[in-house]
Amino acid sequence: MTNALENIDTKIKTPAKESLLTPRFYTTNFEEIALMDISKSLPELKAILKEFRNDYNRNHFVRDKEFDKNWNNLDEKTKNLFIEFLERSCTAEFSGFLLYKELSRRLKNTNSILANCFEMMSRDEARHAGFLNKAMADFNLSLDLGFLTKSRKYTFFSPKFIFYATFLSEKIVGAKMKIGMVIFLLFYYIHNQRC
Repeated sequence: MTNALENIDTKIKTPAKESLLTPRFYTTNFEEIALMDISKSLPELKAILKEFRNDYNRNHFVRDKEFDKNWNNLDEKTKNLFIEFLERSCTAEFSGFLLYKELSRRLKNTNSILANCFEMMSRDEARHAGFLNKAMADFNLSLDLGFLTKSRKYTFFSPKFIFYATFLSEKIVGAKMKIGMVIFLLFYYIHNQRC
């Protein structure tokens, strides 16, 4: 599906200046994760991997005809806040993609179950980042994700916090939306995603 603004040039958005609230790019202790004893959790991890492979969201993040409209009805303040939200969200999802992809690559020979889970998670994070970046195009903007990969500082993230953060983010996505607070179709996609 095309965008109603397809004939207008999309500009590469200058990345937000790094601050305490800017989404981070992460690295971790890959060796520590590779050596994790997952034997007690193996049945659960295999079930999670099966769910990932079923790929229930394969066709979920697809823009349909409802996106084929002009979003100029948003006032300037709301629009600017929403663009900031899109940028931060896209950056965070892309950051997750990079971390999970690197984990899957590094764990391939030492912990194949976790490697496969992280590979599926990286697939999903890439979808989310792409979907969010396309939403930015509705406002004639785009993030240069390749530039962000090279220009951002990487922050160390303890392996146990990777698991905590992933769990919490899934809980947040499952939270109920307030009726009437949806300003852009994107929020329906986030809310209806099967977790």
